[in-house]
Amino acid sequence: YGPYRNVWGLRLSDDGAHAAWAAIAAGDPTAAWAYYVDGRAVVGGFTEAWRPRLDATNRRLAWLGRRGDRIRLGLDARQHASVDEVLWGPKFTDATHLTWVVRRGHNVVRLDVRFD
Repeated sequence: YGPYRNVWGLRLSDDGAHAAWAAIAAGDPTAAWAYYVDGRAVVGGFTEAWRPRLDATNRRLAWLGRRGDRIRLGLDARQHASVDEVLWGPKFTDATHLTWVVRRGHNVVRLDVRFD
């Protein structure tokens, strides 16, 4: 896969058959971070990226990346929230829930996203 100018946060699926990572595409000095699964771009446009996570079925990608002054949290190509800080996660807690513990202002909350 590639070529990339930079790669970060490589994570293998539980069965080792798939890989997810964040990367900056080669050739464009202004390119932003994007998340990839098995070489396919899923979501991008980040100035900073953290390690992604695949669910047990290898069909879902959880990610967090910075755009502007906020950290964005998402599942696959969809953003679900923007926060000040991520304290824990992402973690697929069961077959239909994704969880983070985050800080928004002075509040620490558990953020659960349900998916089917």
